[in-house]
This record gives sequence, structure tokens and C-alpha cells, in this order.
Amino acid sequence: MPLQKINPDTLARPHGFAQVMVGTGSRVVVTSGQVGIDTQYKLAGSDYRSQTRQAAENVYLAIAAAGGTPADIARLMLYVVDASQENLEEVYA
Repeated sequence: MPLQKINPDTLARPHGFAQVMVGTGSRVVVTSGQVGIDTQYKLAGSDYRSQTRQAAENVYLAIAAAGGTPADIARLMLYVVDASQENLEEVYA
């Protein structure tokens, strides 16, 4: 599904995302929630950065299985169990 990214001058300039996305076409792929475990159900490290990296890789693998790429992702939601400043910095890194 082609995505048009729009960043109007009337909104703050985003970093790493678009303020508005317009999708066209007829194919929509939805994945289940992905977490920081590998194919052997092994947790990817004990820190948020490692687990976030694994969860993102799992999302990319799921999208690839449907014939897509990370550029095709229109929405991504992150849930952080302990949203302390330190943990959020690890996730965003």
C-alpha cells in the first residue's frame, strides 16, 4: 500500500515519523503484538534496548512475511511496562 507522508508547516516538524499518513490501495496487513523474544522463546537480554530491538526485528519479519518492508508501516504502537525516563531513553535509542 503506497503511503504518502505529510508534514504540514502548521505542525511541529517530527523526527522519525510523519504527522499525517495517507494510504491508498486495498491491502492492509495487521500483525499481532510483538515482544522481545526470539524464535526459541528466549528473552533478548535483560535491558529495554535489547528487548525493543528484538521486538522491532520481529515486526519487520512479520511485515516481510506479508511481502512488505518497514517503509510500508503506517502505525506502530509501543507499550513500555516501566516508563521511567531511563527506560524510555533506552527504548527510543
